[in-house]
Amino acid sequence: MGYALWLVPSQEEARSLDELMRIRPPRGEPHLRTRSYPTFHPHITLATFEHLPSSFQLRSIIPQNGPVKTYFRDLKPGSTYLGAMSVQMRKTAGLESLHRSIVAALDVQDIHWKSRNFPHMSLFYVDEAPERERLLQIVNRCASRAEDGRLVLWTGPGRHARPIHRFTGSSVWLVDCRSKDVERWSVLDRLPLARSSLPPARTGDTGAANYQEDAPVLHRRATANQASPSTPRDLHHHFRPPAIENGAVSATSASISMIPHYQYGYYIANTAQSGYIAAGWPAMHVYNYY
Repeated sequence: MGYALWLVPSQEEARSLDELMRIRPPRGEPHLRTRSYPTFHPHITLATFEHLPSSFQLRSIIPQNGPVKTYFRDLKPGSTYLGAMSVQMRKTAGLESLHRSIVAALDVQDIHWKSRNFPHMSLFYVDEAPERERLLQIVNRCASRAEDGRLVLWTGPGRHARPIHRFTGSSVWLVDCRSKDVERWSVLDRLPLARSSLPPARTGDTGAANYQEDAPVLHRRATANQASPSTPRDLHHHFRPPAIENGAVSATSASISMIPHYQYGYYIANTAQSGYIAAGWPAMHVYNYY
C-alpha cells in the first residue's frame, strides 16, 4: 500500500468507534491467523501512494479550513482481508471539497495517488471467510437506521451500547503502511484541520467516553444496504438498535436477533464453545489472542 493519508475523527468519536472495533473472537481460537483483527485507529482513507518525496510536507497539501462532517451510509462486508468489514460514508460537500483539494495538491507534486472506494471507513481486517460471516452477524447488531435514513452505528450489541451518529474529520494523518503487519503501520505526521485545535492522538486508554444525545433518535429495522426509509410505521423511541436484516446471515444470526437483551449474558455463557462471544458480551472485556 505504501503511504496513506487518513482523515481521523474527533477524540470522542474515535473512542466510541474504537469500542465498536474491539469485537474479538474468544482467546486462542485455533483456526484464526495471527494477522486477523489487528488494532488500528478509526479513519477514512483519503489517498494512498507508493512513494514519498523527501521534501513532502503535510502542511503543503492540507487546507486547514476546519473539521468536516460526514455520516454513515451502509455497512459493507467483503471477501478480502482489508475489505472484511467497512462502512460506506456519505459524500458530504465538506468531505468532497477536502478530498479534491488534497488530490489536486498531490498532482502538483507529481505524486501518483489512488483513492479506491472513497469514502469508506474500515472497521475490521479479517482473513478467514467463516470468521467474516460470524463478524457480520455481530456487526449487524451494532447498526440501525435513523428516521432520515442515515445509518447509526453503536458501540456494541448490548443494551448499554451508545449511538455514533457521525464522523467529524478533525485531522489528517500521514501513515507509513508499507509493512504487511497492520500493527506496525506508523504515523509519520499529523495536521489538525482547525488551526487552533490539536489532532486526536491514540493513547493506551481507549475506553468508552460518556456520550449524550441532544434528543432521542428514532430507529427502525432496515437492511444494511438500504439507502432510505421505506415506511415510518416501525419507528419507535428506543436507544438499543434492532437487528439489521441481511439475507446472507445464517439462522444463528436470526436466533441472536430474537434474544431479549436481558438474556444476552445467559445466551453467551451457554454458547461459548460455539465461537459467538465478542468483547463486551456482556461486560466489555477485551480478548487479545496474539
